[in-house]
Amino acid sequence: MSEPPVCESCGTQNVRIRWGSACFSPTDPDNPDVQSGVMILGNMIDRDRNPPDFVCIRCEPRWLDVHELVVRDCQLQTAKENAIEAQDFDKARQIRDLQYDFRPNLNALVDDLLAG
Repeated sequence: MSEPPVCESCGTQNVRIRWGSACFSPTDPDNPDVQSGVMILGNMIDRDRNPPDFVCIRCEPRWLDVHELVVRDCQLQTAKENAIEAQDFDKARQIRDLQYDFRPNLNALVDDLLAG
């Protein structure tokens, strides 16, 4: 993995964004980078939209909001899958509804950030 570039505006080290992962596992090879803060998670996005590979979270801290929402989505996805495995379909449906409630906000935030 290449070294993230330095922000041209403030001079701090940019962080890498990992796009397109529906869920993030503790065994994922990128986990140490996410845990150390040199990588944040982005949502599922059409790569034809040319999302950035690196961002400055000092200049645009809303990228951290994207990361936190993606982490929350992963947590809900895992909980939903566990509920389905336990055949607790009412709980799985409730979790799905929670995901449906906040995913538009996540997508709108990413759209706004990509629009610049």
